[in-house]
Amino acid sequence: MSKLTDTKIKSFKVPKDVGNHLDGNYLYVVVSPKGLKSFKVVYTYFDNQKKQKQKTCVIGRYPDMSLKEARDEAKIAVDTYKNGDDYAQVLKDKKREAKTDNSFKYWSNEWLKTRINKIDEKSYKNTEGRLKNHILPTFGKKKITDIKPKDVIALIRLIGRDGAIETSKRCKQIISQIFNYCIIHEVCSINPTIGIDSVLQKAASKSMPTITNPKMIGQLLRDIETYKNRGRVVTWYALKMMPYLMLRPNEVYESKWEYIDFENKIWKIPAEQMKMSRDHLVPLSDQVVVLLRELFEITGHEIYIFPSNTKSTSFMSNNTVNMALKRLGYERKIVPHGFRGMASTLLNEQGYNSDWIEKQLAHEEGNSIRRAYNHAEYLDDRRMMLQEWADYLDVLRSQSVK
Repeated sequence: MSKLTDTKIKSFKVPKDVGNHLDGNYLYVVVSPKGLKSFKVVYTYFDNQKKQKQKTCVIGRYPDMSLKEARDEAKIAVDTYKNGDDYAQVLKDKKREAKTDNSFKYWSNEWLKTRINKIDEKSYKNTEGRLKNHILPTFGKKKITDIKPKDVIALIRLIGRDGAIETSKRCKQIISQIFNYCIIHEVCSINPTIGIDSVLQKAASKSMPTITNPKMIGQLLRDIETYKNRGRVVTWYALKMMPYLMLRPNEVYESKWEYIDFENKIWKIPAEQMKMSRDHLVPLSDQVVVLLRELFEITGHEIYIFPSNTKSTSFMSNNTVNMALKRLGYERKIVPHGFRGMASTLLNEQGYNSDWIEKQLAHEEGNSIRRAYNHAEYLDDRRMMLQEWADYLDVLRSQSVK
């Protein structure tokens, strides 16, 4: 009889749940000390000398393999043995066939196994997610030797097309490392990512799609209001806050509740998360404080302000807000990163001090002495600017299109 559910498996935490958890019919979920979850089949049999022995087969990793798929595979494993065949050998044969095919999916999985003990759990899961969501849908079934530089360029451009530049860079690094692994194992002789940076940089240098017409901004903000009844409420809060904040999308999505100082109305993003590797103090407008307090009632028990919809221990996907904008009809008109350009353009046009704006955008100061001196400079000025910017956006949202 089955004992586990998806909800139960998702709830397993390290270190209290490390070990084996029986589902039934020889199937177990194994939780590793690093928090990785795998399915295995354990069954006993009698060898040729009539001695009872136990055999264990790992059949997949959760959630890549669903609980239903694992149960189906476990039944196959047991039926295979009852029919006189060795399921462990069947698995080996499948792997050998995959290796013979030289598929990108097979070799990416082999490379990923080498990363388990080299990087932390968060980095491992991020890498695994980028492979699954961005790379394998295009390259998974291709043979390693069939992937050319033009294929990599096309994929990286596709990933970065809607402003996900950082994700596209990470994916390019992953592909490069997989090919280096394959070269070492003599699967192929050429890494198709070498020499393509100049082409990709030209594409990445283009401005992010944004909106700077006040009437169109007002309409965008009104459309964002409607998303509360159309999508996930946490996504709506992200959409609501981003026009006010002038932050990079990843700085928003990856932020934790511990970064928020409600008393002093400051969002402090630590140096390790900042693109320029330094702490960034973001003064909060009254509007953002209200939104954060409301959201705290929903996700305040989580680590991240904007937690993932599928993994409570992770943060919202970089593509979530971008997909929401597409659903609202703004594909190619604006991307999450474009809210920064919107604010920068209009604030400069309205005569605000360019140093305040650049500091708020967390752009690196060219002069190292001035950079050190400016660490928290203009905080009061930026607080005033962001409050006036938030009030201006509220006015635009409330105005009817004429």
